Amino acid sequence: MIKAGHMNRQHIHFYWRFKVLLIFLVLCWGGKQPLCAQYYPIHATVQWPSPQSPYLSDYYSGSRDRLIVNLLNRDLQQPLLFARLRIKIKSTGFLATSREEINYPMLELSANVPTRLTNIDLSPYLQPQNLQINGRLHNGQLPTGYTEFSVQVVDYYTGRTLSAWHTGRSYLDVKKPPILNFPEKDARIGVTEPLYLRFQWMPRHQGLAGTEYEFVLKELPNNGAAPQSAFAYGNEIYRVRTRNTMLNYTHLDPVLFPNRCYAWQVQAIARDGVDEVGMFENGGYSEINWFYLTDDCQAPTGLRAHPRFAKVDLSWNKVIGTTGYIVECRPKTKFDNYEWSRTQIAGEHLTLAQLKLGWTYEWRVGTLCTDDRPVFSAVSEFTLSKQNDELLADCGKEPVRKDLSQEPNLRIKAGDIVTIGGDYPMTIVEAVPLGDGWYSGRGKTRLKTIIDAPVALRFDRLRINVDNFQVDGTVEASYDEKKGKIANLDYVDDGGKDVKPATIRMREHKLDFTLPDIPQFIYNPKTGELETTDAEGNPQTIKIDVPENGSYERIFPMLVTDSKGNSYQVSAAEHSTEEGAGDNVGSEGKKKRVQLTCERVDRVGDFNPESLSRKYGYIEFDRGEGKYAFDNGQEKWYKKSVKVDRFYKPVAKGYIAPWKLVPVGENDVVTAKYKGSKNIDLKKVRFASEPNTAALPAKFNEAEQTWTISLRSVSLGASYDVFAVYEGVAIGKLRVVSYAKQQHKVTLVPINEVKLDKIAIEQGLNTIYNPVGVQFSVDIDERMRGNYDWEVESEKDGLLSTVGKSFWGYDKELKESTEMLNLQKTYQQAAGTLDGVYLFVLNGATGLEGQKGDLLGEMPRKSRFGYIFAGNSPNTASLIHTMAHEVGHGIFTLQHTFDAEYGKDTQGITNNLLDYKDGTDIAAFQWNVMANPAVFTAMDKAKDIKIERYKSRMVCIPQDVSDAIMNSQKSLLSAKGDKIELPKGSIIKALFYSDTSIRPAPSGSIAEFEINGHSYKTWYRTHTKYFDSYGYTAKGDTVPWKIKFSNKEPVQIIINPANYTINVNGKIFLLDVDNFTCGDQRIYAMDLKSFYIKDTNAKYIRDGINDTKITLSKESDILNALKDKFNNLPQQGITTLDNFQKTLTMQFNYRGEGLTEKRKFVVLSTQVQKGNGIEEDWNALAQILFKELEFGDNDVLVTIPYIKIKRIDPLSINGDTITMYMPGVAYGIGTKLDKDRLNKKYDCTDGTVGKTGNGVGDFILSLFEQSEIPAIKPRVLIQTVTKPGFGLKEDRDEYEFEDAQGKGLTPASDEIAEDMKFGTSFDLSTIKDDKVRENLERLSKKSDDELFKNLINLAEWVSSGDLEDNNKRIIAEWHRQVYQTSEDHYTDSRLTDAVFKEETTQSLISEVKRLLHKALRVVNGDISRLSISNYIGQFNIKRPMFSSFSDKLHGLTFALNDTWGFKVTLLNYRYDATTKKYWAKLKFDVFDHFGLDKDDVVKFGSMEKVQDRAGKLAPDSICQQAADGFCSWFILQYKRGYKPFVTMMSKEIEMEGRL
Repeated sequence: MIKAGHMNRQHIHFYWRFKVLLIFLVLCWGGKQPLCAQYYPIHATVQWPSPQSPYLSDYYSGSRDRLIVNLLNRDLQQPLLFARLRIKIKSTGFLATSREEINYPMLELSANVPTRLTNIDLSPYLQPQNLQINGRLHNGQLPTGYTEFSVQVVDYYTGRTLSAWHTGRSYLDVKKPPILNFPEKDARIGVTEPLYLRFQWMPRHQGLAGTEYEFVLKELPNNGAAPQSAFAYGNEIYRVRTRNTMLNYTHLDPVLFPNRCYAWQVQAIARDGVDEVGMFENGGYSEINWFYLTDDCQAPTGLRAHPRFAKVDLSWNKVIGTTGYIVECRPKTKFDNYEWSRTQIAGEHLTLAQLKLGWTYEWRVGTLCTDDRPVFSAVSEFTLSKQNDELLADCGKEPVRKDLSQEPNLRIKAGDIVTIGGDYPMTIVEAVPLGDGWYSGRGKTRLKTIIDAPVALRFDRLRINVDNFQVDGTVEASYDEKKGKIANLDYVDDGGKDVKPATIRMREHKLDFTLPDIPQFIYNPKTGELETTDAEGNPQTIKIDVPENGSYERIFPMLVTDSKGNSYQVSAAEHSTEEGAGDNVGSEGKKKRVQLTCERVDRVGDFNPESLSRKYGYIEFDRGEGKYAFDNGQEKWYKKSVKVDRFYKPVAKGYIAPWKLVPVGENDVVTAKYKGSKNIDLKKVRFASEPNTAALPAKFNEAEQTWTISLRSVSLGASYDVFAVYEGVAIGKLRVVSYAKQQHKVTLVPINEVKLDKIAIEQGLNTIYNPVGVQFSVDIDERMRGNYDWEVESEKDGLLSTVGKSFWGYDKELKESTEMLNLQKTYQQAAGTLDGVYLFVLNGATGLEGQKGDLLGEMPRKSRFGYIFAGNSPNTASLIHTMAHEVGHGIFTLQHTFDAEYGKDTQGITNNLLDYKDGTDIAAFQWNVMANPAVFTAMDKAKDIKIERYKSRMVCIPQDVSDAIMNSQKSLLSAKGDKIELPKGSIIKALFYSDTSIRPAPSGSIAEFEINGHSYKTWYRTHTKYFDSYGYTAKGDTVPWKIKFSNKEPVQIIINPANYTINVNGKIFLLDVDNFTCGDQRIYAMDLKSFYIKDTNAKYIRDGINDTKITLSKESDILNALKDKFNNLPQQGITTLDNFQKTLTMQFNYRGEGLTEKRKFVVLSTQVQKGNGIEEDWNALAQILFKELEFGDNDVLVTIPYIKIKRIDPLSINGDTITMYMPGVAYGIGTKLDKDRLNKKYDCTDGTVGKTGNGVGDFILSLFEQSEIPAIKPRVLIQTVTKPGFGLKEDRDEYEFEDAQGKGLTPASDEIAEDMKFGTSFDLSTIKDDKVRENLERLSKKSDDELFKNLINLAEWVSSGDLEDNNKRIIAEWHRQVYQTSEDHYTDSRLTDAVFKEETTQSLISEVKRLLHKALRVVNGDISRLSISNYIGQFNIKRPMFSSFSDKLHGLTFALNDTWGFKVTLLNYRYDATTKKYWAKLKFDVFDHFGLDKDDVVKFGSMEKVQDRAGKLAPDSICQQAADGFCSWFILQYKRGYKPFVTMMSKEIEMEGRL
């Protein structure tokens, strides 16, 4: 595959732009016809009144009209137009358009009558599920920046354009939540009499009048939990709303007690009238600050400052009992741009020098008592005398210097250093090019004074020259989010925090004597000395410093090194004394001499900790006998997750450093084992945390060839690395992290009669959570048993409703429903003060479908209340797992591992606790979140905090697949995994695959088979969930099939749901997509969302339904009425469309065989007294009846209950009646009803057929018509002989075809495609071009990162826009080696869209359509006789190629250029012999490889080669860099072993025609 290079835009794009501009001018100048704007009948205006919320939900809910669209029909020839809207929301990197397939309300636009559309009218268009979104809608928030909201009007039925696009524009700005200033996070505050605390916060928004702040203060439990987590269930002390940014808390407010921890939070609330407007990030919630009130350590008083020239003398009153002071100082600014700079001193005086003249500084003093956390005074200020010195505020506002080059720098990026203000170096953090050297973005610098403080900067328009100097524009100081108190956005709503690097530091004493081989040490508390004996047997003492009133254990472990350089680690032994006393705690214990432990340690010399050497192979770590958690980082889904990439980034090719948890204050061990193939001396391996330090204690087990390494904890939230070192190089790496241990109380509150085993549950929870340092205590509160007072009056069913009501009264899923909140309130009234978290135990829950379902539990993140549904958990073990999963959500704010930003598409396949399987693993990134829970969880969706039973997945197979399996003469697998035989004549109906039930069945095992007219299905034991037998039901009893075991090898069955294929002993069968969704549910519903009510009837229907609303599927009277209708209807035979239409004109009741004798087609209607507008309920009614009437796999049932509602006209004495039909559809697995072949909209108040085309009768007729032709089996019409990843280049223009019998296709070649090859031993001497070879040899010395940087540069030069982003993503995916097999395909919507817009792809699509039309015409539409190969020569079928000038400019040439092949599959087909019209759905797959072959690098691997193709105008330096990009690519593939992968672009295309 050729990847054509390009010259740098900066140097040669001018030539091309000039050429294009010239052609454009000639074309424009030569035009003869004036341009005329098209006239449309509808004129529209878009009003977007202030304030403009950045949250999409504010535009379709709430009481205020935030978006107004005015429409005017100007066409007097059409006095009434039926219309709908198209919506488009566009901003930088974001585009949302309304979906065309949605059933929107009809707009009736009368001539010259203005129509005003507001929130309620626009709601259907703006709900996220009805929008096609490209870009990220983070937590429902539109991107900030200039945003366009555009509207176009189209004809309701035809889609004809009725108006131009009309646009409203606004700048959307999400406001930042406030910063909490005082008290600071983890502060210690001395108690005063009377109590006086000042809480202060700083707003970070402008232009919002009337902003309110809600202040909340809570007391936190003393259980070791992270304050952010404990805040959710802490005891609330005080809550108040204010418009001030400070609050004074005094003795008149609720009492605060000393030696307790308190936390506080502030929420900013924007108001617009009575509405609270979503103008703030994270719901306006600040982070959480916490502080400790202490009465044993007082803050300093009497702070005094005496400024002098550039200096200040500081002093304060002495505090009795202090061990020292912490003094902090910083320049005072409006937005607190500076961090505190601190120093520790012993006395009460300090002089600061080198201060800025004229500046005001803030300072404070903290008292140190028994620990390292100071108790600070209030903040004081001092100001130095003013001078005309340059201040930081002017650093970005200097006049433009004439002596600087004005040539712009067009390639500024993050990490570059730019000089601003003459001499201030600014590091670019973020840069957005605005053109011609102008940029907007963020940066940082440091001010060198007594405070070496970082300063955050921002710039909206800054011009930078080629020397990286500011030549125009302004730089301003801004709040530095990285250094401030608001975490980055992912940490705020996901939880987690950056792990701090730590160093294992031990006190070291160097001795002037030699120690014996096995020295002994004793600590004498009376003298504060270590006692030992030297190698000569002489007693020796070592003086050590023990903190006053502190434990001697705090100074251990320590390192002692004797005069010969031998080092020993001395540690405190557990409660051991020379006198034999068993306790050394208390005053008596302090006087006893303590025996210490000692072990020899080696010194490790210098090594490179930045990378692992491949010279000797690698050492790998394992948990071994360790007590605490270990994460090897090898889960495959980690590689696909951007969110966890920082935890699992490879440190060497194929090597991810595992994580080990050692909680604060604890010690633990890990094991290590050499995995290389070299013959090395294992006894020389040492383990160290950094170069030139003492080795970590490690014991080598010669029998097992493993090491056991002892590990220490470090400070909270910090980590250190452990390296395996051999011969001066690192050959293994482990990451050790420490978090605080936590204790939590869980109270179980049973509502039902379930028996709960308190001891078993507590032990089970602790078995799961103890390895991550969490201890649970469990209590059971029996007071709510049998109490159902919390139930909503209309839902007295003993089940907890998980749904609420929408604006129209429909059901919608909520995080916490009305019944949930009622239950909480009822319990709180009964229990009083709450402590810890509470799990309500109930029988079950009702969801959107009004059924009990398979919900096991639910607990919103950061909530103290959860819900466990014992009726769906078979035993205590299942209950424990559900509880552990739910408290992971509630207490620790963990999210599901299969969420889109974590392990997308991994649901049910991991062993993680937060998956829907029965695993209990907790990963390293989750330890981090547990220690630092999410601050903001308000945007969580209900589905994110549920755990459901994941049902068995089955694929239903056709006869030919069953025959292939049965004819194999091999054994089959039962659902238990046993090898079995089925009787001759058996027909296998379904197989298990990807089963994630409690007892998973092997993939390819038998799920269902048929023999002698009986269908045998799997039966499981109720309690154990183990497979028991196959059987069928007869007269209420189960008739089992006696299993016959086999000794034969099992048939090889490979099921691939991604490609809808089954491989039986090497033969591949392509199935329909619906075959893979049969599972346990064999009845399908027609999920249309396409029924609407005509506007003139809507009000009456809505009022009538709201007065009489019920759930149809729960009404036995309605079910019985429909059953009676079915039993009384005469049985019809096969009929025609015309006869069926005549039946529908008379009544919506029919019982017949449709258009084929292989299926029943039944329509049942009955009048009801109550109804609703919920299509899901209509379908649920049909599904229940389908099952009770025992319909088969090929049958179709349409149920139509209808309600008559009186229409009252206020201007008339009498009123007429409106009939509202509520059609539901259910059909079996053997039926294929394609909703794409139906109309988009049907009026459920229109009972006609054949008149309007959108009546309920038309809907039934369309379903009936589909029953004529069975759905076809997908079939490959044409494909290249080359397959993804395989084949010869010369076969790319050879084609093959599949006939109706599934024959004609060849398997993939064994020959790997040339550009898919890779390795580490390519012989560069085989490159005959000297220049190319020299370039390759030079670059072979570069690191992988340097080579990838060259490749990214190449991608930037030859790409732009979305394709540049795509090409960078391709490179990033290649770097991470995400795709390891030929079946792992890279896909990207941006690349797919670009490919299918190109003329070369459109030509392929057009020619294939013509070819198919020709072949169909020859066989008169009979798909079973279709043959493509006979006519291929009459059409210009060519694989797409992307080498045009536009392709080279935008990046398609870099990504693809020449493609490797394509495949066209016929997915569906329908033919009407009467009208001779056909309809077909085709799928086009275009594929290529992201890789090079030898010819590619020879063509572009030197400066001269690139210059030959780019032209002599291209500078040498640019051509050299382009050549470096190609050579780097080649080296990574052939010398560093990076494996290429398949790029796949797919699209489904519909076509129709008449033969």
